[in-house]
This record gives sequence, C-alpha cells and structure tokens, in this order.
Amino acid sequence: MRALLPLLLLAAAPAAAQTPAGDSLFCKFDRLCSSEGCEDAEYFLELRVDAGEAFFNDGERTVEVDIITGRDGLSFLDIDEAGNLSLTTVYQDFSAALSAHGIGPEGPTSVLRTGACRREHG
Repeated sequence: MRALLPLLLLAAAPAAAQTPAGDSLFCKFDRLCSSEGCEDAEYFLELRVDAGEAFFNDGERTVEVDIITGRDGLSFLDIDEAGNLSLTTVYQDFSAALSAHGIGPEGPTSVLRTGACRREHG
C-alpha cells in the first residue's frame, strides 16, 4: 500500500483534502468521546506526506501510516505492534475524526476525537 502513495495522492484524493508530497496536515481535536461519555479535550496531531510516505506525529511518537482515499476525504491508518488501531479521517472541508481501538490492561478500549485540520505546504 505505501508504494502506491504517490499515485493515490495525485489521482484519487479529493481536491480540497489532497496532501501532496512535502505537505502536512495539522489537526486539533477538541472533543473526546469514550464509553464513559464525551468531554472537551484538546489533542494535536500532524499528518505529513514526504517522499511518497505518510507519517503520524502526535508529539510523543512519529510512525509511518497508510493512506486510504475516499470520495469525501483521506484516511490515515496506523496499526501498532500490539495490534492497536488508529484511524484519522480528514474530510474535504478539513473537518476531522480520529478513532482509536485497542486492548488495554482492563480490556478493550475505544475513543473518538473530533476536530479540524489545516494544510501547510512543506
């Protein structure tokens, strides 16, 4: 999948959410929902596309991610070594949603964050 990134970004991504190589999406999520309810909670994230690869940086770690293109936006998928999944979708209007699912010490966990992103040219 990562080898197809340049083609996916140039040909299939929606115009407003395209992220050409060297560009970054800076996202601010201001709402957090979990099994315990929803609350205001800030979380910042950078999604960077560079030399045909995409990276997720939340200030604690930077990891390579896959890009999935859709009619209405771009999704960035991260699956860590433990099998925990994080999916961030940026829509054409730059609104965004991040959903994360995993297995913690006390069982399954799931959270949803909502917010918005801005694109900066690299």
